[in-house]
Amino acid sequence: GKHLVKQIAFFDDCFVVSAFMDLRIVIAKLIERGISTLVNLAGIPATVGGAIVMNAGAFKMNISDNLLWVKYLKDGKEVTKDINDIYFSYRSSELKEENIIVLEAGFKTITDKEVMFIYKNILEKRRNRHPLNYPNCGSIFKNLEKKRAYEVIKDIYLDDYSIGGAKFSEKHANFIVNYNKAKASDIYKLIILAKKRALILEDVTLKEEVILLNFPSYKLMFKKP
Repeated sequence: GKHLVKQIAFFDDCFVVSAFMDLRIVIAKLIERGISTLVNLAGIPATVGGAIVMNAGAFKMNISDNLLWVKYLKDGKEVTKDINDIYFSYRSSELKEENIIVLEAGFKTITDKEVMFIYKNILEKRRNRHPLNYPNCGSIFKNLEKKRAYEVIKDIYLDDYSIGGAKFSEKHANFIVNYNKAKASDIYKLIILAKKRALILEDVTLKEEVILLNFPSYKLMFKKP
């Protein structure tokens, strides 16, 4: 319907984006205008709406940082909520817990003469750090306060460890790559194995950054005696 319009509207000090747009396309269009509002998120495969609900982030920037308001559909009604009235946290938001469809969002316009340089630099960092040669869904676990998730995976001897056609990448251990026709169950088994090992060997609770659909998260199994 009329909500599925994929467009960006620019105003004096803000811009409005349709939630159904690919974040990568949005950022490319912003860069053309010298706008750096979302530049650190360059290369993240997501729709704008999905990125907002997850509070996607990279290189010390979250999508909620320069967000002004979000319009969404709830129980058949359109709701517009100011950023100050929405709770955002690390890779999450209150929108994640609700049954809603994000329609569009407004962002602050921030300009930077160096934006093209920053953009290219971030894409280059992604290429160097992340295993982009195999299909993957990005980081699997959230980073911990004192340790990064990839370090935990290495400490529990799971980097380059495979089940079926999936493995924890040796290039970035917090990525599970599909290197040979992996099934969802292969990836799921790796996630559960890592959670168990982290708890037993390192006394650390790994929490998924990804959302598991039709797979239980095994939270109950991890209650310590």
